[in-house]
Amino acid sequence: MVLFSVQHLIKGFVANLSGRATPYLFKSFHVPAQEVQIWKTCIFSPYILKPIFGLISDLLPIWGFHKGPYLFVASSGGVAAALALGLGINTASLAFLVVSLFLVELCICIGDLLTEALYARQMQDHPRLGQSLLTYVFAGMSAWSLLGNLSSGFMLSYLGAHGTFLALAPAIAPAVLTSAAVPEEAQSAEAVRAKRLAFWHQKEACALAFLLLSVSLLMSLTAITTKDPAVNALMALLAASLVIGSFSMVLSPVIAKFSVFTLVQTSLHLSVSAPAFYFLTDDEEEFPQGPHFSPLFYNSCLGCIGGMMTLVGLYSYNRFASMISYRRMIVASNLAFSLLHLTDMVLFSRLNVKLGIPDVFFAFGNQSLGVIIYQWLWMPQVALFSQLCPKDMEATMFALVVSCHNLGVAVASATGAWLLAMLKCNPRGRPDESKEFQMLWLASGISSMLPLFSIFALFWLIPNVRPAEPIELRGDGTAGSLWNQWRSHHSETAVDEADERGRFLSVPSGRTSSAGESPEE
Repeated sequence: MVLFSVQHLIKGFVANLSGRATPYLFKSFHVPAQEVQIWKTCIFSPYILKPIFGLISDLLPIWGFHKGPYLFVASSGGVAAALALGLGINTASLAFLVVSLFLVELCICIGDLLTEALYARQMQDHPRLGQSLLTYVFAGMSAWSLLGNLSSGFMLSYLGAHGTFLALAPAIAPAVLTSAAVPEEAQSAEAVRAKRLAFWHQKEACALAFLLLSVSLLMSLTAITTKDPAVNALMALLAASLVIGSFSMVLSPVIAKFSVFTLVQTSLHLSVSAPAFYFLTDDEEEFPQGPHFSPLFYNSCLGCIGGMMTLVGLYSYNRFASMISYRRMIVASNLAFSLLHLTDMVLFSRLNVKLGIPDVFFAFGNQSLGVIIYQWLWMPQVALFSQLCPKDMEATMFALVVSCHNLGVAVASATGAWLLAMLKCNPRGRPDESKEFQMLWLASGISSMLPLFSIFALFWLIPNVRPAEPIELRGDGTAGSLWNQWRSHHSETAVDEADERGRFLSVPSGRTSSAGESPEE
């Protein structure tokens, strides 16, 4: 029931419906596409802050419970934010919109983190059933996401973007109730102190959590203070560089390498989602040459096809993944994903219209083959996330690894906005903005090809194992790290120098200095 209320209802239905309605909310404010992508770094910052939430959950239990009370608080805040948006409170304030969307995403993020820690432990205890548990979580999530897709078009057409959020509150409410049923025992004060002591020996991992907090605050403050795409992109790249260097230094090699890979790969997929949304949904007055997809077709029709293909991707992954190594899966999926998205260049350049190919053909193609390929690209990484969590640190370590992926999404959004600014592609849902889409095809092409460069590092960064094979982790999450190796070498060197100094200063047996004479050096 806990997994159902969080992974299925919140992460499936709520996250999907919220994601469908959010672009229409920004469009109602006529927010420029580049600025939309910058605001997203603030709205989705909770996903970068997952390690801090995991650390708080592990070290600061409420009445001895590590997960239930936090799920209750986050879910209650999500219900309040959804009601505030749905009832149209303060509809004239863009800042209020951003804060409310932040709280909804915070609810999704914390619920996801706490339940991820639960099923990560189950997958470690029962590795043979791990793929089935993962399939249960993702199949239910996809089924409820499908329902969200099906209903989103009707809700957006008849209730509007604000009214759609009214449906989110009753979907979040079950998590408020099931928070009391989280399978955990109240920890005694002694057990909590012992756990904190264990984390003290993992202070490097805790430091990484605070580093992610710092870079997230840096990116969010930059987005709030300036909408200059270049400044925001440079801050995002600085944040990514700091995280890559720090993770590589203090985490065990196998965890550090995978964290770097997922951050680099995701960052290279520069986001052009905001102008693409305007391109597909602008009406004839705003973009006469556009596809003019209605909310019903764009969300319900295309969304349902995407949801069904997600289930196909999950089934095919569960059926065949055990026979293919992680490396081969990710390489093949990267190639297929990039090549398929190159077809967007044809759509955005309007070449398909000249060739007599309808826009719907490309839309259906991306919502079918593209979704299946994405599942084969994403699911291996989720499986690796779960296998790389040392026991008794599931919430924190899982969050550290996943946050690299989420930071990559934020970096891709900020650097994508910079690319769009350089190409002068900045629609906002205003009349006669056709010229804003002239270079969108080039931005899409660059975004599609850049992730292929991550393949060159994949064979060094990804373990050469299959999903059913265990990954050997020696010690905790920092065992064998570069930092620990340096400290060990430094300690050994200091001991050797002390021994040498002792031998150097000692007086040989049987030789003493006479009165008035200086001892031999």
